Amino acid sequence: MPLNWSISDCKDWESLKSDEEWPITNALIWVSMSIGIRDITEKTIPEYFARLCLWQDLVGEMGHQYDAETKKWSKRYITIDDLKKRIGLHTNAGSMTRAQWLKSITEYIKRELDKNKTHAERDIKFSEVDAV
Repeated sequence: MPLNWSISDCKDWESLKSDEEWPITNALIWVSMSIGIRDITEKTIPEYFARLCLWQDLVGEMGHQYDAETKKWSKRYITIDDLKKRIGLHTNAGSMTRAQWLKSITEYIKRELDKNKTHAERDIKFSEVDAV
């Protein structure tokens, strides 16, 4: 199923498609699948932000910004103010309770740990071969 989204219910929605704001808008559209919350509302912002912060701690900064002086893009964390600007954004992403989301994050962390351990074990074996 494709990811559908809308920002038409956001105040000043046209500005959210600007070169400056779109990278954050786009990131929030896609991250809705990872955090299990499909709508940004005044009611959902506290839980949305809590999950988003944890997700960014795990995978890194989700936002991007352009520096006109250096003419370079850089990554940055998405802030609560970014969410407030996007009250009204909604997607058709799946919705999860906090318990369901915590279970999915725990499973994600376990998979990443196992993958990294496998890579480390393989690299150690290669090092032993190189040493011979």
